[in-house]
Amino acid sequence: WGVDDHIMFDAVLEYLDQDYANGKPFACVCLTTSNHIPFDPPTVEGFTTTHPDNIEFHSIQYADWAMNRFLEMCKEREWFDETLFVITADHGRGIEGGYTVPESCVHIPLLFYSPKHIEPEVRSDLVAQVDITPTAFSMLGKEFDNRTMGIDLTSRKRDYAVMTSAGIIACRSKR
Repeated sequence: WGVDDHIMFDAVLEYLDQDYANGKPFACVCLTTSNHIPFDPPTVEGFTTTHPDNIEFHSIQYADWAMNRFLEMCKEREWFDETLFVITADHGRGIEGGYTVPESCVHIPLLFYSPKHIEPEVRSDLVAQVDITPTAFSMLGKEFDNRTMGIDLTSRKRDYAVMTSAGIIACRSKR
């Protein structure tokens, strides 16, 4: 798939630091792949797994470790307090459950992280990936001419979401 997650995050930090030093606001998207087939987690000083005999779980633990390591290093940067981190996935783990579109494929985490500006809360609202941009712009206090199907989750709740899996289009309501 490419470079190991922790190495990618180290390189990203260099770019973010450069942009900050040059007075440039920045947006950055990092796509980790270590928890995808073929699982091949690296041996890294500072990382240990509780699943040495299960390569998939080992890989997932490595991805979590690399993300946490990245955030801990970000906390040391001058720009950390004024940064909004959006952490999500592009898909869930496909576990069949008797549905045409397995819920496990479309159920993903979504975290907005900015400790100085956002109070921690857990919500179980129905959301869609298209909601990320309008919500992030709202949280950043930036105007955004929203021409998407996404909504600002800070001010609205979604009644339904359109989703796809394996070429099938479906709609899910809150119920």
